[in-house]
Amino acid sequence: MEKAGPLTASVYSLDGRLLINNPLGYIQKGTNRIEIGEMFQNLSSGTYLFVVRNADKTFATKVIKP
Repeated sequence: MEKAGPLTASVYSLDGRLLINNPLGYIQKGTNRIEIGEMFQNLSSGTYLFVVRNADKTFATKVIKP
């Protein structure tokens, strides 16, 4: 992260429904690691959109759960 601050991780279905919203707390500036396995363990197999947000930026990627 370029700046320290609160971070939120979310999981959306491909039709845009919010399935999980997980505030991760205050994250320090620099490189951080997010473990996403627990977020997906109760979801069915399929393709999801994983989104991480802080005050300045949003990162999104597709995740395929077998």
